[in-house]
Amino acid sequence: MVSKVSKNGLITIPMEIRRRFGIEVGDLIIWSIDERDNAIILYVIKEPLKYLEGKYDDSEIVYEVVEETANSLIQGEENAGN
Repeated sequence: MVSKVSKNGLITIPMEIRRRFGIEVGDLIIWSIDERDNAIILYVIKEPLKYLEGKYDDSEIVYEVVEETANSLIQGEENAGN
């Protein structure tokens, strides 16, 4: 399977992969680099809020705020590459 990287650095996860791993809208994909094998490892987080639970002391934090912050960081990375 092959995915092409867009000018904004986006890729499409092939349908076969999404189905096999049950990847749905809202799931988190954690990227990890395996330096030894020169490979990228992806982890699928099915319950993002559960994954983030306990990582922040802010009791007011909600998924929408986390998603907005993540989008801002991604946009910053895209702009840094230009």
